[in-house]
Amino acid sequence: MTSTDQDLLFFNEAREKILTGIERIVDLTAYTYGPMGSNIKVVSEHSTSYFSPRTSSIVQDIELVNKFEKLGEHFTKALIQKVDREFQDGSCLAILLLHALVKNGLDKLQKNQHADQICQEMKEGLEFLYKELDEKSFAIENESQLSQFISGLLPKNQNVGLLLNELFQEIGLEGDILIESCAATDHFAQILPGARIDSGYVSPYFCDSKEKDKATLDFPLLLLLDAPLNNIHSFLTLFKQLGKAKEQLIILAHDIEPNVLATLSINHLQGNFKICPLKGPKDPKKREALFQNLAKASGTTAFKDIKMLQSSNAIKQLGRLKKAIVYKEFSHFLFDDKSLSKSFESLEKLEISLEEETNLDKLQNIQESLSFINGYLGVLYTNSQGEALDQLFDCSRFISSALKHGVVTGGGLALYRAAQSLLESPLGKKAGVQVLARACSNPLTKLIENSGLDSPSLLKKIHSEKDDMGFNAKSGKIEDLRKKTIVDPKRLIKTVLKLSSEGAMDIFKIDALIC
Repeated sequence: MTSTDQDLLFFNEAREKILTGIERIVDLTAYTYGPMGSNIKVVSEHSTSYFSPRTSSIVQDIELVNKFEKLGEHFTKALIQKVDREFQDGSCLAILLLHALVKNGLDKLQKNQHADQICQEMKEGLEFLYKELDEKSFAIENESQLSQFISGLLPKNQNVGLLLNELFQEIGLEGDILIESCAATDHFAQILPGARIDSGYVSPYFCDSKEKDKATLDFPLLLLLDAPLNNIHSFLTLFKQLGKAKEQLIILAHDIEPNVLATLSINHLQGNFKICPLKGPKDPKKREALFQNLAKASGTTAFKDIKMLQSSNAIKQLGRLKKAIVYKEFSHFLFDDKSLSKSFESLEKLEISLEEETNLDKLQNIQESLSFINGYLGVLYTNSQGEALDQLFDCSRFISSALKHGVVTGGGLALYRAAQSLLESPLGKKAGVQVLARACSNPLTKLIENSGLDSPSLLKKIHSEKDDMGFNAKSGKIEDLRKKTIVDPKRLIKTVLKLSSEGAMDIFKIDALIC
């Protein structure tokens, strides 16, 4: 047998090697799942040793030796990176689902089921599960439920939990909260003028780092360009002024051409100036409203052409923000006090128009403008560092998602109930649907096992109970999880389910490995 032959694996033999790599990781990380999960001590050649309950941190330091099993490591890490962009708290759930999906799927493939057929049936099953989760979701409706929810997320840090609860009560359940590191001796909170906009960075090259997956700009200038940014030469005058003044810049444009984006990213990476371009909403009316509101709040105007910024004092025509934190799908802008003071005259005009306007559409636009400019963001300042800071950051996004998109019963119950409905539906006899549905009971099973209890007998009891009756890992009892506010953000469950399934389907379609 030649060395080339030794580096080739085909069909199920290849997929089994990938599964072995995933199993090596899940055997360790599964112990961190749930409130009764364990801390893992990580001894790394690349960093100091540390204890962690966070799956995403642990997995990054895992390095498998076998080159075929390493592909399982690659698939797992790729999945976690995708999940981390939304929720780092979903990493362990994602790995548990990926492992169960691949294991169940390979069992079907060994029985001569075709990979493409299984994948197609899984997609049908996913659509059913999404609808089930949508139908079973509900909202956190009052301060008492929110307090219970936050307390459950931060059982060892009640002081921070109280601050978060107070912030949401101040800004409302639809509000947004930022987590900021500071040198203070204790945590404290502030309500500051600002807004969330539903536009994110157009390229990860503008992020502070791959791990953080966000761009943070302090006191940046703001360029509002209500036109495509398609000519880099028209930008040169502004480039020179930015570099000379050492200013940071946020660009919000109608569209950004690839060649312009490439030039901006090169200048950013070379450190010529810090910049982050964003695309405005596609809907013309929404884009116009956003640009007008941001112009008023930041003390600038929305330019129709970049050529309007050719003068020697072009940067003085731009707006100013106190801070901008840009994520993949949205951004937080804190407004600068000086810029806001310039907008008082505009506010007064809007308030007068509000009293005089009779057209309902125009009236709604005025109300939205006033709400935007008078808006606030909650800011939690903390002296936490490293992993403790990351946990607070995750927690704030977790809470915001739950409040904005609704929640489902936690403890693995929502997935388990939805999967049971799927098996009982007309789709339930399809092989791919069975692969998906059976994998959805794995998180609940592991939650029970991590509590040191017998999973088969408890699963049997839960199966016969009503919808919201599930396993409370803290009490070790079957209880009404909705009444206990043991819930998960619906978006988290749907996102993890989608990404894990896509990862598994990619593995099913592998016919050969060459390493």
